[in-house]
Amino acid sequence: MPPARSPDSLSAVEGTPSELGNEGHKTGSLTSYTDSERRSGFIASTRESATVGDEDFNDLFRRAQDAIHAGTQPELIPEGSSGSYFVRDIAGQRIAVFKPKDEEPFAPLNPKWPKFFQRVMCFCCFGRACLIPNSGYLSETGASVIDQRLELNVVPKTRVVKLASPAFYYERRFCCAYEGTARLRPKEGSFQKFVTGYEPADHVIARWQYDSSLLTEEERKRFVLLFQKMIALDYIIRNTDRHMDNWLIRHVPGTTLELAAIDNGLAFPVKHPEVASRLRRFPFKWQSLEWAQQV
Repeated sequence: MPPARSPDSLSAVEGTPSELGNEGHKTGSLTSYTDSERRSGFIASTRESATVGDEDFNDLFRRAQDAIHAGTQPELIPEGSSGSYFVRDIAGQRIAVFKPKDEEPFAPLNPKWPKFFQRVMCFCCFGRACLIPNSGYLSETGASVIDQRLELNVVPKTRVVKLASPAFYYERRFCCAYEGTARLRPKEGSFQKFVTGYEPADHVIARWQYDSSLLTEEERKRFVLLFQKMIALDYIIRNTDRHMDNWLIRHVPGTTLELAAIDNGLAFPVKHPEVASRLRRFPFKWQSLEWAQQV
């Protein structure tokens, strides 16, 4: 059976870096929390969760911590094949997307039923031969780091953190533990800044193709530049899953035109995809667009 969602009555551990072991568990005896604290859940603060010299990201992460302390838990994203979560601030606004390592498409705690049945009944066609299983969170972060180093600025900032929340999925033994004494294991995963005001690329491009006057000549040139940056990124990381739903566009005619390349978890193959999977190709879906011919 698929993993069980942790009940709100279970508590999680929060500790300072010195109180946490290598796996993020607090050493020593369990701490006693109030009923309201158990309901709200906690985040494990670790050295990995703080990025030196990146105050904006650290502030974003602290806002997520404050929200979970206050009882505003992450919400499971229904789309997709992995356990991904919208992380909200105290006001309920989405500020980040968290993707736990152990809830990735082929991980044992994946909460999505289709992947559970595929893992059990169709194991012969499980995963992609060119990718290391359950490393998508590192791929997400790696794409962000490369984007930052090359100053492409098309990938929302992403880092590896550790979070714990009753909204996540845990082994059943955690859910069956004695109430009031159990703790939720902090989960390692990718934490990506949520971008607002963006739409899937195919929606925006469809409008442009219907009415070409929506783009000025200056906006067209800017979009070509942003598009070229994404192409360069995809070639460098050898993204095997760039389709029209996982790159976003924000267009406010006459004022704003931005591009965000998200969902980079199926990149960095250990061997060339065409060699590893001769019967399954991984083309870039943008290659048929008119702007791809201008690169």
